[in-house]
Amino acid sequence: MQGRRGRARERTARCCSYAKSGRFPAPPPRPLSSPSSQRPPPPPLLAAPSRSTSLRSSPRKQQWRRPSPLSAAEGNGSSPGLPPPSRKEEEEEEAPPKFTLDFYMESECPGCKQFTKTVLTDALNAVGDYVTLRAIPYGNAQMNHSKITCQHGHDECLGNKIMLCMMKQYPDWRTWFPPFKCMEESGKPPLNVTHKCLSAAGMNVEEVLSCARSEEGELLHLKAGKETTTLDPPHQFTPWVLIDGKPVGEKVMSLVSELCKKLPADLSSSIQACHPEFKEPSPSQLSSHHPQWCYPSLQ
Repeated sequence: MQGRRGRARERTARCCSYAKSGRFPAPPPRPLSSPSSQRPPPPPLLAAPSRSTSLRSSPRKQQWRRPSPLSAAEGNGSSPGLPPPSRKEEEEEEAPPKFTLDFYMESECPGCKQFTKTVLTDALNAVGDYVTLRAIPYGNAQMNHSKITCQHGHDECLGNKIMLCMMKQYPDWRTWFPPFKCMEESGKPPLNVTHKCLSAAGMNVEEVLSCARSEEGELLHLKAGKETTTLDPPHQFTPWVLIDGKPVGEKVMSLVSELCKKLPADLSSSIQACHPEFKEPSPSQLSSHHPQWCYPSLQ
């Protein structure tokens, strides 16, 4: 008990002496802690997100834009989040051009025969992949109360109907053109060469002839006549050719050149017949006195 009181008096005496002198002893040094024991300051409760984070997490809907051809090429044609081009779009871009070639003719016209076996054949050999061919055999025939009188007689009317029935039963021009050309190359009446020409193409000759001699053949001939007589502008002679509905007129013997002009430059440059140095057959200039062409009869 005495010991405690004595120690208390000693502390009181020291405090009084410190107070009188105004100096206090320095506090004992604190032990240094290692860097690993230091804790980082706590993060703020509402930290501001970075710019990149705010753009990615923005609730606003971003507008979709089709990539340019250059950016698509750099990304191998695909970009994250963008749909690849559809098969239909690719086919449309790669599809070659197609032209409709309408050939208004008559089966026994010397000019049509010459045109078919030379100029038309050369054109189809050169650019046939880009052409859809139609032949309309009627030409300069006359129609009177649904009765047709052909310019070169009965044989020509029968030849027209044979061709019309053949094209109806075999619509692909690549199928019907070889026997069509065979008939035009011959100097014999159409009926005499029908068996030879159609059989060589694997066609059913009897079915074609049955159609040509029936009412069906007559109706097909009348339809061809209506189409020919309603041309605008009207045909001036046979062979009369239209490319996509526009008449070629007196440039008909330069049909290959006319078709080449309609092809894209990169495509026409790859076709030999479209090359500037390629020379087509030099036909005589068309005129009203040319013996090959067939002109409408004046009535």
